[in-house]
Amino acid sequence: MTEPLARPRVGIVVPGGDDAWAAAVAARVATLAVLDRLPRARVSVLVAGGAAAGSALDAGRPPAVVRAEDRRRCDLLLRADAGLAVPGRTAGGGCPVVDVDGGVKSVAALARTAGGEELRSNRLATLRLLDWLPVDSPHVVVDGGGALPDLRDGEVAVVAECTGAADAVLAHLGAERCRVLPVHAGADEVIAAAASALGYEGGHPLLAAIATPGDTASLEAALDGACRAAVECWRGRGAPGAIPDARPARRLGTQHAALRVALRMEEREREAAEQRAAAAETAAQLVIGSRTWRYTERARDAYHAARRRLGR
Repeated sequence: MTEPLARPRVGIVVPGGDDAWAAAVAARVATLAVLDRLPRARVSVLVAGGAAAGSALDAGRPPAVVRAEDRRRCDLLLRADAGLAVPGRTAGGGCPVVDVDGGVKSVAALARTAGGEELRSNRLATLRLLDWLPVDSPHVVVDGGGALPDLRDGEVAVVAECTGAADAVLAHLGAERCRVLPVHAGADEVIAAAASALGYEGGHPLLAAIATPGDTASLEAALDGACRAAVECWRGRGAPGAIPDARPARRLGTQHAALRVALRMEEREREAAEQRAAAAETAAQLVIGSRTWRYTERARDAYHAARRRLGR
């Protein structure tokens, strides 16, 4: 479901508190999933159930805490966890609130498809350029939450520093078999590393959901319905901020410019004809008003009378 010219305001409500992984990763994946369906939507991230703390995953930009006025400001609140409390009421112009079945873990499962293939390719190319992912070797994601794996030949372990397991993994597997995502790596980098991995070894449910392919058809359908609800609410409020279709506007602008050029050419031709007529009239008046014209009037009358008699 896409409506590229609609500009509804969508609030992504994620859990607050100490779990920066859940907030940053779920917010990023949900934002990309909404923009896949509504490319011109104005998406904001809101937290509920805890404080809005910045982290390396969101580049230190903490989201705002959800408030009652967000129900009137937004056209949809997409809640990543049904247990999150959202103040305000739907009545009186409040927007609908749609819950994602399965919570934050279900949202993370969309990371493999959200944003499009080009975005995922760019992420991987950037990670390999920075030597955060191997260029030619397959890799597995490790976070230290479980037993450290014994890698097969050619495999490389990738571990994020923000999980606190980088030193243990390096000591167990050796620096030549590991790549480390630094603390300043953002949510996009962590998602790309996990989504492109052969497997996952650890205990974090979000990383496991990203790294393990699954059936997301029902979740995709639910997001389609949520985006339709956002567009309907946006239309019901008079479509604030709507942008007209650019193609008819460009076509009408081109036709208008062509008509102005044609009209100007016609005006110039008319002005030139008027100037020639005025010059001819002036010359004729000078001739008629001259003494030569008056003195030769009888001769000219006789000449024209003779031509009429001779039928010429």
